[in-house]
Amino acid sequence: MFEDQTFDAIMRRMLARVPENQDKREGSIIWDALAPAALELSEAYIILDIERQQTFAEDARGEMLDKRVADRGITRLLASRAIREAAFNISIEVNERFFLDGLYFKVIEPGYLAKVECETAGTIGNTQLEGSELLPVSTISGLTSAVLGPVLVLGTDVETDEALRKRYFNEVKNQAIDGNIAQYQKWAREYPGIGRAKIFPLWAGVNTVKISILDAENKVASAGLIADFQQYMDPNSEGLGNGVAPVGSKVTITTATSVDININAEVVLAEGYTEASAVDEALTTYLKELAYKKNTVSYISIGAAILNVPAVDQVRDLLVNGAATDITLTSEQIPKLSTTTWTVIA
Repeated sequence: MFEDQTFDAIMRRMLARVPENQDKREGSIIWDALAPAALELSEAYIILDIERQQTFAEDARGEMLDKRVADRGITRLLASRAIREAAFNISIEVNERFFLDGLYFKVIEPGYLAKVECETAGTIGNTQLEGSELLPVSTISGLTSAVLGPVLVLGTDVETDEALRKRYFNEVKNQAIDGNIAQYQKWAREYPGIGRAKIFPLWAGVNTVKISILDAENKVASAGLIADFQQYMDPNSEGLGNGVAPVGSKVTITTATSVDININAEVVLAEGYTEASAVDEALTTYLKELAYKKNTVSYISIGAAILNVPAVDQVRDLLVNGAATDITLTSEQIPKLSTTTWTVIA
């Protein structure tokens, strides 16, 4: 809109208003008097164009995007805290605090096998290695062992601009009202720790809804996340309206089962490489993208993913689960890379 509002364009218009019998050449008194104003105007137009773009959800960023989506009642998802399991030699009470690698963990469910919550929100709480020793912040009588266990609910970082923008356009396109499928999808998308989800209406008869969820990394959801989301949606699947689901809607929360994908192939390495480096990572990324999006693991796409890795020049005799065919998944299955065998040939 403001592309033509350059310094030169503004100067031409301003000089055109000066009588022709005046000296308007560059370096003249008139030219030098007008130039600073023209420069300021050109910069103001640049700023104005940037601000104009920020009024549209397609281009807005940061705080301006927050304000834009707020018109639809949408807010940016904040970082959530990781919940881990921890094992102790004695029963630990709620609110006891422990320290590990710069992070504090607080007990939220007591016991010998307790639940602890990372006090720092974000994915950082997922990174501490299972089996690491926790240090108590205060003295706990009789405590001799405190070991951090697996992640029960993944911590998540603050929603990015692109994720928020995508969610905004999705909700504009699929209006979530009155307990329709879009409404259930919205509840799942906005719940901390949940990635993708599938909705199965009338799955066990009238007034029943099943929501199959994945965790924030689009992997099989933990029992803790399933239980928490069940409590949020419809405690005990009774349909009494004690959760956010409408009265009469009996909601059951489940998750996927993973299907092992085993890959064998001969590979010719690209010049300068001595091993098939980064191939497993590329396949893991490809398979993760399929989770609850597609029900087929494409044989051709696996080959393409391998060839897209810089270390690989050619791939031969590719087998996926022992065959040169696609793998078909059911509606609640997701693929998981299990084993890979790369035979390097000259």
